[in-house]
Parts: sequence; structure tokens; C-alpha cells
Amino acid sequence: MTTNALTIFNFMKSHPGEEFTKQDIAAQLSVSVQAVTGTTNSLIKKGYAVEREDAVEIEGKTKVVKYVMLTDAGLEYDPEAEEAAAKEAKEREKAEKARAREEAKAAKKAAAVED
Repeated sequence: MTTNALTIFNFMKSHPGEEFTKQDIAAQLSVSVQAVTGTTNSLIKKGYAVEREDAVEIEGKTKVVKYVMLTDAGLEYDPEAEEAAAKEAKEREKAEKARAREEAKAAKKAAAVED
């Protein structure tokens, strides 16, 4: 997660059960609405947030307002733990590849000695 995405996620997580417009979140955090939209769309796609539309009358005109909030899964989600686990898995994979290269070198060297 980017710094902005983590900031947006943590803001939403610190307000469980509350609905916000993307503009409200952007104003509260001094980030762009585009950053909020990208983050919330990603959270919605992963099932960590939901979006609800409401028709509101403003100055005699009906306007659709969209609200977002975290789901129970979103409230339980820990992006920092997921990032740490992904980093550990990548390091483990890198170590396994290095070990396989060393074993291949040793096998090649042993085969050369036998010839």
C-alpha cells in the first residue's frame, strides 16, 4: 500500500461503521479525491469496503451522493502484516533460488571432476 492509501485506510478504520464521501475523506486528510477514489475502489474490489448511493435534494435538484465505509473484513485487515508476510516470502524465494544455483554449480563442478 502506498503512504496515501495507508493513511486513507487507517482513517476509515479509525471510524468503524461510519460512512464518508470520498470528498469528505480527501478534505479530512488533505489528499486528492483521486487518491481516495483509487484506494476505496481497491478496497471495494477486495471486499474490504462497500459503497452506498443516496439521492439527496440540493437546491431543488436531486443529486446522487456515494458513501464508502469499511466492511467487517476491512476492519480486521492488517495491511502492514500482509506486507511483512509478502516481503518474507519474497526473501525466502530469493534464498531458495540462490541455494539452487549453488547446488547446480557444485553438481557441474563434480561432473567436471569425474570426467
